[in-house]
Amino acid sequence: MKWIGRRQSDNMEDRRGSSSGKIAIGGGLLGIIILLINTFGGESAQQLTPVLEQLQQNQGQQTEQTAALTPEQKELGEFAATVLADTEDVWKKIFQENNLTYEEPKMVLFTSNVETGCGSATAASGPFYCPADRKVYMDLAFFEELKSRFGAKGGDFAIAYVIAHEVGHHANSLRNIRKSASIARRKIRSRG
Repeated sequence: MKWIGRRQSDNMEDRRGSSSGKIAIGGGLLGIIILLINTFGGESAQQLTPVLEQLQQNQGQQTEQTAALTPEQKELGEFAATVLADTEDVWKKIFQENNLTYEEPKMVLFTSNVETGCGSATAASGPFYCPADRKVYMDLAFFEELKSRFGAKGGDFAIAYVIAHEVGHHANSLRNIRKSASIARRKIRSRG
């Protein structure tokens, strides 16, 4: 498939190579120190208390680290963005033909694990759609595992197929939401 140079979707969140972690400051220990200073300290303890309280408030603050993507990983992300753009064009046309408006999903590329509107997920989940936040989640390493571990062939086609499949879940979710809203409107009208 010739995809290089074609439109790429703007509905991408590339979180690959990002990992977040909590700053490790012992909350219990910090609390004990504040208690001891307040109990046994004098004037100098009162000066230290705001500093220690600030440290305690900062406990659990998120830090984010980003690892650089390889050229191959960048290209795979560009390919995924191009496939997502194709799905947007196709579903937009199908919805317009049926007098509906298509709301484009976002696609999140991640590595290893991710927080979603549906909860935490790992790469072991495989690609999936979360209706709670209307996002498609993809750990693109999944496709490398298909090749190396299971001997799957298909290259770009397999990736495009899986992305289109997950976006199909989104389109079906939108259709069901609209169908439910239409049924509810008819019930309200029939009561009045």
